[in-house]
Amino acid sequence: MANYIKSSVITELGLGKSKHSKLIVQTNHNDSVYPARVAVFNRNDWRLHFSGKTNDLGQVNIVVPAIYSNLAELIVLSVDDNLTYNAVIVDNVQSELVP
Repeated sequence: MANYIKSSVITELGLGKSKHSKLIVQTNHNDSVYPARVAVFNRNDWRLHFSGKTNDLGQVNIVVPAIYSNLAELIVLSVDDNLTYNAVIVDNVQSELVP
């Protein structure tokens, strides 16, 4: 079965212009949901915005600069945490500011 990362985006709550947006990443490896290691990079300069583990349901909320709501310049990388090391990469990820 295919491995995948499902990502959706929401904004940080606040007044006026937001400086950050939130990226929600849900991982799935071989049709199983369990903790995974996740990294989020800028695809142009490889600047690391997040590196860590998901919760027990394979989900993690990541805060990224609001500029990524206008640019699809993020790469999300996930490696399962059960020692089979099946990597999943999603390119051109974009956050979205919601009014």
